[in-house]
Amino acid sequence: MEQTGKLLKYSASAGSGKTHALTAFYLSCVLHDPGAYRRILAVTFTNSAAAEMKERILRRLHHLGLENEKGEKERRVFTEYLCNFFPDLWPDRETAAVTIRKNAPLALNNILQDYSRFTVGTIDSFFQRVIRAFAREMDIPAGYEIELEHEAVLSDAVDSLLAGVATDKKLLEWISSYVASRLDDSKGWDIRKEIMEVAGQVFREDFRQLGADDRKRIGDYGVMAEYASKVFSIRRKFESDLKNLASRGVRIYSDCGLTPDDFLYKSRGGVGESLRRYAQGDTRRPNSNWTKAAVDGKYYAGGAKPDVVNAFANATEMGLDEVVRKISELFERRYSLYLSALAQVRTIHVIGILGAISERVREQAHDQNLFLLSDSGELINKLIADDDTPFIYEKIGAAYDHYIIDEFQDTSRIQWNNFRPLIAETLARGKDNLVVGDVKQSIYRWRNSDWRIIHSEAAQAFGDETVRTVHLSTNYRSRENIILFNNALFSPSSIPALCDERLAFDGLKISEIYEGSKQEGTERRPGGLVSVTLYRKSDDEGWKERVLHDLPSVVERLQDHGYRADDILLLCRTNEEGKSIISRILEYSSSCTPEQRERYNYEITSGESLLLERNPAVTLMMACLRYLTDPGSRINRSRIVRSYILATGRNEDLIYSGDGPVESDRIPLAGRQPLPGRPPLANQAPFANQAPLAGETGEGDQPPFADRPVEQGRQPLPGRQPLPGRPLGCDQTHLEDQTSEPGQPPLPDGPPLDNHTGERDQLPLDNQPMERDERPFDDMTGGGNQSPLPEGWEEKLESFRNSSLYSATEGMIRFFGLGENSANIAYISSFQDVVLTWSGRHSSDISAFVEWWDGEGCKSTLSQSNRQEAMRVMTVHRAKGLQSRVVIVPFASWEFTKPGFSRPLLWVTEVPAPFDMMPVVLPEINSRLEESLFAEEAMMEKASDWLDGVNLLYVAFTRAVDALYVMAPETALKASGSAGAGSLLNQALENLPAGFITRDDEAVRVVECGELPPVEREERQPGLEMSRFTLSEPRGRLRLRTGGALPADEVKLAEPGGRAYGIMMHEILSRITTTHDIEAAVDHACTAGLMPVTGRDAAVTRLRTMLSAEKVHSWFDGSASVMTEATIILPTGAARRPDRVMISGDTVTVIDYKFGEPLPRHKQQAADYRQLLLQMGYSDVRSWLWYVEKDIIEEADD
Repeated sequence: MEQTGKLLKYSASAGSGKTHALTAFYLSCVLHDPGAYRRILAVTFTNSAAAEMKERILRRLHHLGLENEKGEKERRVFTEYLCNFFPDLWPDRETAAVTIRKNAPLALNNILQDYSRFTVGTIDSFFQRVIRAFAREMDIPAGYEIELEHEAVLSDAVDSLLAGVATDKKLLEWISSYVASRLDDSKGWDIRKEIMEVAGQVFREDFRQLGADDRKRIGDYGVMAEYASKVFSIRRKFESDLKNLASRGVRIYSDCGLTPDDFLYKSRGGVGESLRRYAQGDTRRPNSNWTKAAVDGKYYAGGAKPDVVNAFANATEMGLDEVVRKISELFERRYSLYLSALAQVRTIHVIGILGAISERVREQAHDQNLFLLSDSGELINKLIADDDTPFIYEKIGAAYDHYIIDEFQDTSRIQWNNFRPLIAETLARGKDNLVVGDVKQSIYRWRNSDWRIIHSEAAQAFGDETVRTVHLSTNYRSRENIILFNNALFSPSSIPALCDERLAFDGLKISEIYEGSKQEGTERRPGGLVSVTLYRKSDDEGWKERVLHDLPSVVERLQDHGYRADDILLLCRTNEEGKSIISRILEYSSSCTPEQRERYNYEITSGESLLLERNPAVTLMMACLRYLTDPGSRINRSRIVRSYILATGRNEDLIYSGDGPVESDRIPLAGRQPLPGRPPLANQAPFANQAPLAGETGEGDQPPFADRPVEQGRQPLPGRQPLPGRPLGCDQTHLEDQTSEPGQPPLPDGPPLDNHTGERDQLPLDNQPMERDERPFDDMTGGGNQSPLPEGWEEKLESFRNSSLYSATEGMIRFFGLGENSANIAYISSFQDVVLTWSGRHSSDISAFVEWWDGEGCKSTLSQSNRQEAMRVMTVHRAKGLQSRVVIVPFASWEFTKPGFSRPLLWVTEVPAPFDMMPVVLPEINSRLEESLFAEEAMMEKASDWLDGVNLLYVAFTRAVDALYVMAPETALKASGSAGAGSLLNQALENLPAGFITRDDEAVRVVECGELPPVEREERQPGLEMSRFTLSEPRGRLRLRTGGALPADEVKLAEPGGRAYGIMMHEILSRITTTHDIEAAVDHACTAGLMPVTGRDAAVTRLRTMLSAEKVHSWFDGSASVMTEATIILPTGAARRPDRVMISGDTVTVIDYKFGEPLPRHKQQAADYRQLLLQMGYSDVRSWLWYVEKDIIEEADD
């Protein structure tokens, strides 16, 4: 009997050499069998992680095969490692050394010669491979496009849902009920925004795991209405019974001459006050004072006057005791049921809406021939449930013996369900598998990751005897004092235990999660600095403002010690925190003296600063493209002027508000000169309409420094060079259009600020002199001597109107000289890549590209260089997997809740009675939910939120190599119930080991250990920099094929017969309903690059002649209803698309255009169209073939 394989589970704490362990397992297999690489699948979550693993495998194989001293050393060290970690496979060191020496070159050569079978990639890439193999079985249409982001499809689905309200009465009623519930909740009228907020729930795995019948059920408005009625009835019955009982009690004691103040405890929860509140509609559970009075029957104080005592005796006789007892019983028996119903009142409509949106998402994807990448896991999950593993291997063309899964703590339940049977099959064949992860670094639960899989469920799935857990406890990243600090904070008896005490929930013990978290350092990394600053409460300003005030001095001390700007990483929890950090650094740098700017580097970068649309050269090209779609827009013309000046480094004083206040975000400063090759600095912080920082989920507010101008008189830093592709000076200020949407024209809501006084200039009128520049608007934008734009710019842009999109943008780069400024090069290159990719997937239509850019394309970013000398600001989520010599956590005080969610929902799929008529319910998360029937789920969700919060703290603090700086408020930990990072940190600092020193003053308390280590670094080799953007020559160059068509100047209307000619003619004829449409159809063909503009007039003339011929004239005279390229869906799901269908009364005429030689199959095709229309119920159908160039028209017979 074959021995069962092992599932190795590496618990890899931060900095413990996870990638090294993954690589070693892979190498162990291929060094034992040089052909094993074909039977190993290694997956991780990002392309960069997969690329790093591949690179390490190949580099190690190369070194192990070297026949020199280095190779001997590599083999000796690695042999020891393999024999220690994999003794079953490598039991003997001498034999292992010989085998490694022989097989390393063979394995390397095999992989390089058969690289496509070197399957180290992302989970998504593997799932796509399976999807492609099973596209037919999954009913996925051929030629589908993979859509990586589902937001656009979701938006279309919501629009479709709202459009259907007019014709679907039940949908109208359901949406109306949802709107009413939101208004009752004091929410706004933006119903589309509200629905979009909840619509994303259809991509949660909780929803995806619902079966087809369950989805159908929640999409049935009749069923949902019945359920809603039941929930509302439970709520109303409890509230009515409570109110009636309480009202009776109030009448009793009032009739007896009593008031709430006569009761024991008076307004502090006394019976009288409680009855009054319940009679007015309050439903909160009575407190302990009520309970004492109700149990003991004592309603008044011992020293009550005789008349009060007599009044209570009368009230008792009238039934006060009975009322109190019944209310107590009501809460005891029905309160949890009531709270369960109450939590669903405002979410029942959400469930029904999700069912409808889910259907429309599928419809939108099908109509657009898209396959959503987010659907892949769900589809494969269904596939694996129906088929055995060998069949899957057969279809994908590979059988795997070993699976390696990286970042296992981030695996979702659907992903695990997909891999589990595959792993089980290999284990049954005696093959080992490896999963690597760390539950302490599980911070992506909002992205469907489930920490319970790595924590316990993997062992439960295969048994403890099959799963072998290995703890990687050596930290190779951080220095000794940082490891010591984190060991103290995240010891099971420290922060995790404090959380457990307050949660008091047995279902999840955070201290158990952090068992084994202690790490050891290495002798190579002694010392290090930890500095925690706790800010005491101040009446003058908040603690965050004081942190921001102190940040620049911390940065300067670090650079004085020898650290470069790119050695410094600032971590934050939310977008608004990141924006405020960046704004503070930029504001401070703008006020520095020239000596300071010479000495210190204040460059700072984030994901936002790399947006292509932040570069003025890209802004100019987009403004020019908009000009081609709307030449009359004066706002867009002013944008062309401004962007041109900034992109080319010309005089900033030329930027001018024009005939209308456009440039309210930029003020020229007297005496300012731009740095060489780079536009001058702006005066405003760059984040007025900024998108979220990379990797963050919540929505950000405006930073506190957004409206502060740069101090007048700021001088540029001499000798400083801009970062690659960064055009706007050492403070990296980006110009912002005052817009509500990316790419839209600025909002003309006021003229520019003048001289930094905060006063508004007077709006320039036609007959009124204008400050700074007396020229009328048209002089500024129209070219000529007075315009900053090159002469003839309008004519030049017009010449691009009929070019392909790529040719047009390339022509703009050449004409405006955008490639001459080195600061633009990286952005221009990336933008041209975007243009080329988009054109290949869609078309060369300029207006379509502009529309796409304004919606999605404006989010395109520049790839960030690892050699960029700038401080980095990012969220903790984004920083996972990274490290930095110095880490600063300025706001270590986040709450353990869900930021960015206005109304978080709890998904309950194991629904208790009496709500179990539904497969899922979505109660709102609130404090009272812990008293409901959903208490267990609510407590698990709360505990998981707390675990996320602690894990975020752990990830943030373990990124540091040399130094860790932490800032937080000084705050006490509350007795119970709630906690946050700041209060837990304060408490944990009380129990730090020896070596930590505390310094106190009036403003702060500082806890420190160690000092900054000496900075040792290798000499950095200068990178290769481009001084200009290289353009292809305008003549004799290779031309692009976009949208499947040949370059425009290769398509000649007079030279029919080729495939490109057929494509062009089909496109033109598809846009012609009557002969009046000929010119517009030909113009579109010119614009789309299907034909040269020089052939436009000849094409129009020829088409008029062709379509006016006697045989076809009646087809284009407007006498029939016409559909062109109409799609007919067959019962099998396949589609047919006749070129032209005309309906006149009971007669249907089908036309199929042909541009080549007549073939027998053409008649069969036309006859098929006729049969399809007959099957659709049309009785009189005639089908014709028109061989356009041969002037042959044939009727197709059955």
